[in-house]
Amino acid sequence: MKVFDPAWVAFEDANPILVPNGLYDPHPAIAVAADVLQQRARLPADIYGAVHCWAPNTFHIRVHPSSIDRALRILDAFAKACLTRSFQLRPADRHLPDSGLCVCIDGHVYPITLNERMARRRYKPTKQEQSKLERGRLVIAPTYTYHPSGQLSLLVGHRRKWADRPRHPLEGQLNAIMLDLRTSSAAETEKQIANEEAEKRVQALLRQREALRARVEHERLAVAALHDEAAAWQQAQTIRAYIAAVEAQPIMTDRNSWALWAHAQADRLDPLCTSPSSLLDTPGTDYRDLDADEWLNEDGDIEHI
Repeated sequence: MKVFDPAWVAFEDANPILVPNGLYDPHPAIAVAADVLQQRARLPADIYGAVHCWAPNTFHIRVHPSSIDRALRILDAFAKACLTRSFQLRPADRHLPDSGLCVCIDGHVYPITLNERMARRRYKPTKQEQSKLERGRLVIAPTYTYHPSGQLSLLVGHRRKWADRPRHPLEGQLNAIMLDLRTSSAAETEKQIANEEAEKRVQALLRQREALRARVEHERLAVAALHDEAAAWQQAQTIRAYIAAVEAQPIMTDRNSWALWAHAQADRLDPLCTSPSSLLDTPGTDYRDLDADEWLNEDGDIEHI
């Protein structure tokens, strides 16, 4: 969704961007592009007949040599219009490698590329090639030839494309491009704020769930401990009832010492009683088997062979 501000529309209506017939006092980035393209124009063009400008401190340009002057004039007017509107022009950062000079608005970065569409025509053999073909000879020739169309397009960012149209050349669309840059940046800011708010809500929900999970776990452990204590208490009561039943038997000998020991075992189980000491409290390390490389010295201490 794009956000429109009537003040932006009014500003663009009151400040039409004019592309002059010549390149006068060009913006520094356009001066760099002019030097690069003039040097490239002296070299062979690519297979489509185009020359390229891929310098990091200027806009990316790909046009036929015959369109260099027009491309530079359009981009010069575009660059100066950006400065008038306080848009920053800066090289791409590490997140947009090889993107050339970009327009930056409120932290949102838009690479700029000007391109010319090349017209494609099926290759027409020369008279000499046609003669060879008629004699069944092999002729190595391209399938198509490419020619300048003069149709320029401006790619703003990685999706928005503005191009020459019948009765609407690119020169007359620069104000619309400026308005689109503003509204795109505002929409991205709004989306970013919405995403941040959504992330805050998600994090708050996660914290609530984590707190609830901790409470549930605490309750689960408390209930398990209660069950264990109740079971131990019940077992202690069972042992005490058994002691009473044994004591009621007349045939048992040494009843008192056994009863004391049995009551101690019941008390050790009963969570309501203080647990008396027991032989079972002896650490396992005191009576474990010795390893093959261990032995006891005269003091009873373990030593290694």
